[in-house]
Amino acid sequence: MLHFFRKIRRDLIAKSQFFKYLKYAVGEIVLVVLGILIALQINIWNEKRKSEEDTKLLFQAVDKELINNIQKVDARINAYSYLDPIYYRILNKQMSYEDFKQSRSPVEVNFYFGIVNPADDNLIKLLSSNKGFSKRQDSVVFKLKQFYSTEQKYLVKTDQ
Repeated sequence: MLHFFRKIRRDLIAKSQFFKYLKYAVGEIVLVVLGILIALQINIWNEKRKSEEDTKLLFQAVDKELINNIQKVDARINAYSYLDPIYYRILNKQMSYEDFKQSRSPVEVNFYFGIVNPADDNLIKLLSSNKGFSKRQDSVVFKLKQFYSTEQKYLVKTDQ
């Protein structure tokens, strides 16, 4: 291909056809510019595809994180639901010491109210991300921001 263009250039210079050579040179420059523009567009498309894939993976990680947090909270609620009647009976003196010793509850009743620490690393990463989200993703991020700010304050207050 380069040999072909060199031959055209030599022939035009040899025949002293300056305007035809000038047209040829402009055409070659246009081809080079078009090649560069096409390469840039392909690079932009590739970067956009990578960014969309990263965003998709981040949303999936947040989804898993939220499911894990819900499971932790559900486990804590189930534990309290099981222990609540026992605590009620103990506090209202409806359970004697002998009843308490004979039940399996002495092992389980420890009066320790553990704190549920929600995992939020990926959520924070998503909320602080300045990526160009789609309209649907943007509405999800907005709702997550609202939920996170409201619930985080509530969790901190409850834990105290």
